[in-house]
Amino acid sequence: MKTTQALHGAKPPPAIARSAAGMRAALCALSLLAPFDLERYLRHHFAKVGEQTRLMLDDLIGEGAARGLPVTRLRSLRAGLADGSP
Repeated sequence: MKTTQALHGAKPPPAIARSAAGMRAALCALSLLAPFDLERYLRHHFAKVGEQTRLMLDDLIGEGAARGLPVTRLRSLRAGLADGSP
């Protein structure tokens, strides 16, 4: 059976992005190469889309629960996003 990624044509992330340490290293390297303050940009971006993300997760949880699907992981993810925070 194919994975969800294979069914939708998505490619797995590069090996460096599969771990927290790899992501930190990649972000550090990008910060050095970017011609702007990357941390400031990411903070602004995620503050801007934070409310949309929380609403989307709430909708997915409601829809999944209504269909009798397991939504434990979505609820856990949503609980980690405090309301009003990026």
